[in-house]
Amino acid sequence: MTKFLTLLVLIAGLSSCVSFKEPEFKSMDGYVFDGMDGNQVKFKLKATVYNPNSYTLKVKPSKVSVFAEDKLYGTLNLEKTQKMKRKKDTQLEVPLRFDMADGAMMGLVLLMRKEKIKIKIDGKVKGGVYFISKKFPVTYEKTVSPKELGLKNLLKF
Repeated sequence: MTKFLTLLVLIAGLSSCVSFKEPEFKSMDGYVFDGMDGNQVKFKLKATVYNPNSYTLKVKPSKVSVFAEDKLYGTLNLEKTQKMKRKKDTQLEVPLRFDMADGAMMGLVLLMRKEKIKIKIDGKVKGGVYFISKKFPVTYEKTVSPKELGLKNLLKF
């Protein structure tokens, strides 16, 4: 038992010494809609990310809330663990599921008529290195055109 506790303390100590650098978003390479079922929209987001760390990072299945113009539109779910290779650009194809809040579809129709929309993503994302994981708070805000979001494509389903 003491060997196990010693090993646990050693691992915890070493993991706190590991320096972490935030991955760099390089490019958004598009997205593909996989379909819509009720209030769920499935799609794959294609992006290139650079991991400056000397170890592979994993982003594990997580959920974040999506707001547009300060109104909750739903929850974005990462459905599959994503790996970012160490000290390399990684092309990711991220399967996502968007669970729309009640009334969100009607709200999307109204948002299409605006020139700009303020988008906010807020929540916690679970990440890990080796067998150590931690939840990281994520808050991202951006003002975009509805055309950039491809809302017309969503409403065709």
